[in-house]
Amino acid sequence: MEAMETLIESGFQPSREIIFAFGHDEESLSSGAAEINSYLIKMYGNNGIEIIVDEGSWVTNIHGQEYAVVSTSEKGYVDINISVRSTGGHSMNPPRHTTIGILAHAIFQLEKNVFPKQLMPTHPFLVELSCIARHSLDLDPGVRDKVSALLAENDIPNLIEFLDLHPYLLREPVLETTQAVDMIGGGTVPNSLPEVAWATINYRITHPLNVRNVQNHIYTQMKPIAEMYNLSLREVSEVETSFKPTILSGFAGEFRIATNAGWLEPAPIAPASGRVYNTLAGTIRHAFTDDLGAGPIVIPALELGNTDTQHYWNLTDYIYRFTPMRATNNENLHAVNERLPTSSFVESIKFFHELILNFDEF
Repeated sequence: MEAMETLIESGFQPSREIIFAFGHDEESLSSGAAEINSYLIKMYGNNGIEIIVDEGSWVTNIHGQEYAVVSTSEKGYVDINISVRSTGGHSMNPPRHTTIGILAHAIFQLEKNVFPKQLMPTHPFLVELSCIARHSLDLDPGVRDKVSALLAENDIPNLIEFLDLHPYLLREPVLETTQAVDMIGGGTVPNSLPEVAWATINYRITHPLNVRNVQNHIYTQMKPIAEMYNLSLREVSEVETSFKPTILSGFAGEFRIATNAGWLEPAPIAPASGRVYNTLAGTIRHAFTDDLGAGPIVIPALELGNTDTQHYWNLTDYIYRFTPMRATNNENLHAVNERLPTSSFVESIKFFHELILNFDEF
């Protein structure tokens, strides 16, 4: 808004429409962005927007070279709830394995069988890694040459193996569909067997996988657990609030797998070349040029978290996530006394000022 106000005060009259979209709940609930998208679709139709720029990565130093990291996609998201259910009873006459014990085995099974690294030809990380190998002079020359050779040969299996041996080349888990057991519950009092034990597992899904792949993976891992403890296995569309078990004849209990509402597929990958991307990249380089006249190298990347752009996929193919500031200037992010230097604030205004002008002349 500071950039727009500055332009208006200088007499600027845009030749095309500029939209500022501020939801009231950001990506935490994102209902605001969903309503904004509905309005924009009515106004402009599918693919009616030239470019969307939302928050994301920033300018950072990677192995001795300054890069502006622009996220051209973001991971998918799904929460899966697994629960073990039985008739319960008194603790003085327990079964060999309680629902909590079986759940512990199920979690161990999942954590022992995580998703392998995935790398498809259009993954943003390939371009990112290529740039790092070419420009980051702090990297060992042998490592740089090996990475460049594997990329030139499109040897994905050996590249993944090389990355396993040199994990510092991966800034973040962009190649993995990550798994985190974040919530757990079960039991109410010490002398009563728990009728239900449950856990919620968060997955951040990388390309080329999708939500169905995650669901299938969990079902495959849980099926032998259910069979081992003589439990019926059931998939449900969402977490059921009722704790009453559905124990089928011949089974000792029930194992449920539920997909929580609010899941999200990995975002479409925006182009990392062409006129739109090149205009954005040039704007970033100019806005962040240092006193010696050198600007950061702009590279595409995959965003680990999710932004409001999840609601805007039908508005344009050109969705980019970039926060116009330097990583070194971002102090106490999401913590007490979060702040940034005034110089960083001015750089952010400069970026949006130039972005508006450049795309107004586009």
